[in-house]
Order: sequence, then structure tokens, then C-alpha cells
Amino acid sequence: AAADKAAADKAAADKAAADKAAADKAAADKAAADKAAADKAAADKAAADKAAASSNSESATVDSSSSSETTNPTVDTPFADKAVHTIYTGTNTYLYTTKELTTIATTPLQGKTSVIAYPDGITKALTGKNAGYIAIPVTYKGQNLYFKGTFEGLFSNGLYSSSSRLYSSSLYPDGYYYALTDTVFYGVVKPTDPSVKLDAPFLNGSTWFYYFDGGLTIYSYQNNVWTGHTFLNAQ
Repeated sequence: AAADKAAADKAAADKAAADKAAADKAAADKAAADKAAADKAAADKAAADKAAASSNSESATVDSSSSSETTNPTVDTPFADKAVHTIYTGTNTYLYTTKELTTIATTPLQGKTSVIAYPDGITKALTGKNAGYIAIPVTYKGQNLYFKGTFEGLFSNGLYSSSSRLYSSSLYPDGYYYALTDTVFYGVVKPTDPSVKLDAPFLNGSTWFYYFDGGLTIYSYQNNVWTGHTFLNAQ
């Protein structure tokens, strides 16, 4: 009987040990499975976060690029600023296709002709044989081109004066006039226009050069009367 009891006790102890080992193994397996699941979830979340961050970065780059194209002051948009209707008062000059004044346009600018100028876009040619000349963006016959200027300094509200030959190469905005001396005036308004305001009355013998699209009228003043002679551009 004692031997049977001892055998039974041993069997029970062995079973308890086996049960505990099985329980421990199950617990270890469960912990391993939980850890693997947690690791996978963390990896999935990291991958999702990385993808979201990449997407946001690309969007920010696109937004930034788009914004820089429209608002960045360094973007070269010489024909997008203030436009001023002007009259070219010279006889003939070539226009250029680039701000570096390198390639001459196929159509030359004729004297006493309407031009749309963009004074906010005036730059200076930096390279080549025209380095140092100012480049004034203009629209002529539907083309965006550049007018070549000699001096950087612009006088009064005129856009360009080439030399002492005052009437040879200038862009005058609408309404512009200038008193060269007490008796010599010029501009793109007539001397009788109400906008003309002078500090003193006109003197006998005064001359007024009036430029308009396509020609020039030279007025002479005598005893409160202006007499004009008109010259049209050669066609």
C-alpha cells in the first residue's frame, strides 16, 4: 500500500510539474505572440507616420514652389507690373528679345509710335557688348520686347533720354511734358491742353513739340495764338 501511495504521489507530482511547464510554455508563447503583435503594430504605425510625413512634405514643397512662383520678388516678371502707355519720340530704333539686349527683334520700333512700357521692370544688361545699358520692357505690336537705353539715370517722369539730342530717343508717358527753356517745351500733350500748368505765361516766340502716335506737331506761340505744323511718320 505504501509503495502504491508513493507511486501515486509521484505521478501526481509529475503531472503537476508537467501542467506547470505547459502553463509556463503557454504563457511564454502568449507573451511572445503579444510582443510580436505589438512590434508589428508599432512598425505599421511608424510606416504610416513616415508615409504621412512624406506626403505632407511633398505637399509643402508644392505649395512652397507654387507660392514662390507667384509671390517671390526674385521671380523675373517684367511684363506683369505697372503698364504705362507711352509714345516713342525717336525716328527709328531696334528692340530686343531679351533683357540682356542680345537678339534684335525682327520689327524695329518706328518713331512717334505707341508703346506699352513697364517701368517697374527696368533692368540693366549685365553681360555681352550691351553690358551697362538699361533694358526697358515694352509691348509693341503684341510682342514683349526690350527697349535699349543709354543712361541709367532717368530724367523727370520720362522713361529714357539717350543724349543731348533731346528729341531723338525717348519714351514719354501719356500726359508728359517738359520745359527745356522758358520758350521751348515738348511732350505728349498739346500746349492748349487744360492739364498744362506753367508758373508764368507763354512768351512770344515759344515753341512746343507735341508728339502723338504716328507723328509730330510743332507749335509756335505769338500773341496768345498757337500755330501748328504737323509732320507724319514716313509710311
